Order: sequence, then C-alpha cells, then structure tokens
Amino acid sequence: MLVFRDLPVQTKLTLAIVLTSVTVLVLSSTAFFINDVSTNIEGKIQDHVSIAKILSDNSVAALSFGDAEAAEEMLGALKAKPHVISAFITTKEGRLFARFSRGGVEEAADFSASVQEGHRFEHQRLIVAMPILTDGQKLGTVSIVSDLKEIYSRLLWYTIL
Repeated sequence: MLVFRDLPVQTKLTLAIVLTSVTVLVLSSTAFFINDVSTNIEGKIQDHVSIAKILSDNSVAALSFGDAEAAEEMLGALKAKPHVISAFITTKEGRLFARFSRGGVEEAADFSASVQEGHRFEHQRLIVAMPILTDGQKLGTVSIVSDLKEIYSRLLWYTIL
C-alpha cells in the first residue's frame, strides 16, 4: 500500500489542489445554503407579519361593532395562502371573536396559544400575532398559524441538489 510520503510530488500537488477545491466548494455551498434558508425563513416571517398587520388594520371596524361575520369573511381571504392553516381574531379579553380554518381543520387547541403577540415557531408551525389597535387602545389580537412545509420542501430540494 502506498503511503502519502511515497507518492510522487506531482501526485501530491494534484491531491492538494483537489482537496482544497473540494473543501472550498463544500464550504461555499454550505454558506449559500445557510444564507438562503435563513433569508427564506425571514421572508416568510415578514410576509406573515405584513398580512397580520393588514388584517389588524382592517379588523378595527368589525371588532368595534361586534360584526364577527365581517371579520370571518375578511379572514377567509387567507384561502389564497396555501400554507396558512388557521387564523383567529380575539377580543382584548382573550375571547375568540372570529376564526378561519383551512379545510375544516380544527385548531381550537392552537387558538389559546396563538394570542401571545409577536412571532414564534411552535410545534412545526409559525405563529404570528398582531394587536388590533385604534387610537392607541387595544381592541384585540389577530393571529395567523401556518405550517412550515414550504421551508421543509426547500430544505429537501437543497439536500437533493
């Protein structure tokens, strides 16, 4: 068996160049992968925060006048977002005011946990909650719960690639 020290200089140089090239390729691919995944996650969060802000601004009248039907109709627009599982509007006391569930999926258990404002990842889901404000007073909270299948499929795609 040939030992590295017994190899000709030309073979040693070729091995060094190949190993260096492979190392640089692996490191740069890993850096691109991490950057793209983190950018994708940040984009998904930002997208959901923007949607929650729009819903929050548009929910003021429905919540002020107790029009749950209008609020549910507004939440129904989330059907256009395939990864949104459910959405809730709660009163300032924390009572459920309006809800949206994709395909009849029951998300009652998620409702109580979703009223904490901000965004977080929980049980393989992204939960974004935004206060509904009018004249600086809190009327309630709008919460959006979405799955992470989009992110997982991107990770799988990168792994295959």
